[in-house]
Amino acid sequence: MLLSLWLVCAHAAGTVRPGEYVLTGNWGRLKIEQRDGTKSFSIDSIGANCHMCGLSGRLVGMTAETVEENPSEGEMVCRIRMNPSPDGQQIAVEPLTDEACRQFCGMRARFDGVYRKPQGRCTGAGQRNARDTFIRHYRAKRFNEALAGLRPVLEQCSAFLGWIEIDRVRNDIALAYLHAGNPEQCLATLRNTRAFEHADEAALRSGLPPCDFDNYLPTAQATWHNMRLCGALPRSTGKNG
Repeated sequence: MLLSLWLVCAHAAGTVRPGEYVLTGNWGRLKIEQRDGTKSFSIDSIGANCHMCGLSGRLVGMTAETVEENPSEGEMVCRIRMNPSPDGQQIAVEPLTDEACRQFCGMRARFDGVYRKPQGRCTGAGQRNARDTFIRHYRAKRFNEALAGLRPVLEQCSAFLGWIEIDRVRNDIALAYLHAGNPEQCLATLRNTRAFEHADEAALRSGLPPCDFDNYLPTAQATWHNMRLCGALPRSTGKNG
């Protein structure tokens, strides 16, 4: 409903500006390019169990389209409406020919939604800089400085991170808290992870689609290990540690 309201309220004052935009949760990325006065677009998104969408084509005004050859039905033209916010920092994406657009997606994937342009430390370069700063301070055992470098990424940029990456960041922050002498905050950080909700690998497997489980398992194992370090679980040498 929120997307529909945006589409109703959008007007021609907005312009689809070149750049890279991110779907909340990093479920999708939209890239707009302009060359010789012609605009093009590409969208890559992912859904549950690693199902994906991938499409690209031309953009005229606020209407984008891409074509796929279907042996049984001929050309399938996917038309997409792109409604930018007045400041150009967000683009609401809506398929206009839903059946044709589904040809570019796996069963559990979609690409519609509101894409936002990351700013500052939330850009790819900003996140890499924050990560490098964290590692430099962490290795030098300046744990409070390490926390100051990485916490803002979690606090300000979660909308631009995937759910697995968010838990990886939480693991790093938790360890910095532990080494800074604050095991209570270490545990408080880990309680927000998906792994905290599952007692072990078997429980996690039952709660996630197979591909998502495979991708998340190393992060979950790190979380369970860190929970032991912070005192939440008994120490063991089991496969989940």
